[in-house]
Parts: sequence; structure tokens; C-alpha cells
Amino acid sequence: MTEEIAESYVYQGLGFPIELHNVEMMNFYGEFHPIIDVRKVADLAIQALSTQENKFTGNQLNFIRIYLMINAGELAKQIHSSPQDFKKWEAFGDKAADMDAKVEKSLKQLLQNEILKPDKKDQTKSQKQLLALKGFFSALQKKPQTPSSDNSNKENEQPNIKKKPK
Repeated sequence: MTEEIAESYVYQGLGFPIELHNVEMMNFYGEFHPIIDVRKVADLAIQALSTQENKFTGNQLNFIRIYLMINAGELAKQIHSSPQDFKKWEAFGDKAADMDAKVEKSLKQLLQNEILKPDKKDQTKSQKQLLALKGFFSALQKKPQTPSSDNSNKENEQPNIKKKPK
């Protein structure tokens, strides 16, 4: 098995595209596959979503709910909304959900509280990471697609792969 490095790789495993850089790739039966710490990517994604300026997409809302391990009703209650509204927003998929700005702000605050929970081992480190992550997803902070937006698909892009130095 050969290992190489992809300078840029678009990961779709959380339900929305995340551009990763310098990803180790492993060759299995002639195809390169990324070696990804999914939990680490999910943790970083939650932190980045808590500070993103764009509206949440339906897929991002679905990821948030799953990450927090609560159902739509429980999450809706925590952000002062209805379960029906939350399920409607999740149905937007790749598109920006028509979530009220106050509700979206409430959700971002809930995420920040989740990130900075006192039971986390190193709260100071988490706070520093949160501040550092404001620019983490800059390449992904393009405005979410709307029905009239370009429907180009990054899913089928081939990663830019370089051989791993030995």
C-alpha cells in the first residue's frame, strides 16, 4: 500500500462539503482513499459552524442535531422554535434554510456553550481553538447554494495528490 498526500480534499462525510488540506491518502487496490479522523473533523466543524457568518444549510442543521445527539423536538425547544420548523429547515438540504436570525443566533450560542462546557478537559484550550477557527472554514464559507445558484458539484473533483516524503 502506497501513501501520498492530497494538498486539498473535499470531504463529504458529514453531509456537507469540508475542504481539508494535506490529507494522507492510502492506495487500496489502485484507488487512493483519505485517512481521516472523523471525530476530529466533526469537532472542528461544530466549532466553525458556531461562528460562521452564512446562514445554516439544512444539511448543516442535520449534522448539528446528530452531533449533539438530540432529536429535532429537543433541539427546537432549546432554541425556542418548533420541531416542525426544525424538520422543515433540515429539509433544505444543501440550500440555506429560511431560519429566523434570532433562532440562528440562539443555535450558535447553544453550540458555543456545548464547545465550552466545563466538563471539557481543557476549557482554555477549547476557547483558544474557537477563536482560531474563525478562519478555519474560509474556503468553505461561500454562500450556500440557492435554487438560482450555480449547481457545480465538487464531489467528483479529484484530489491534488503528491507523493508523501520518506
